[in-house]
Amino acid sequence: MLGGAGADTFVITQGGGSDVINDFKGGFDTLSIDDSYGVDTFAEVLALMSVEGRVVTITFANDETLTINNVTLSAFTDDNITFF
Repeated sequence: MLGGAGADTFVITQGGGSDVINDFKGGFDTLSIDDSYGVDTFAEVLALMSVEGRVVTITFANDETLTINNVTLSAFTDDNITFF
């Protein structure tokens, strides 16, 4: 997934398989995660994150993954991860 100029909201829904975000910008962009994944707090999402270099992967309980390239964990806060 690629966002446009300015702040973007990346909507992550269950059943989408594995997704990749290539231009997430901490402090500007937002992840909006479907609460049907069984997570609804920043701490729960943080616990699902793994890091390899500048790649953060979130592996949900149903084995769907969200890979975010060119970021570190510090890009994510409870202000830029929301739930619906």
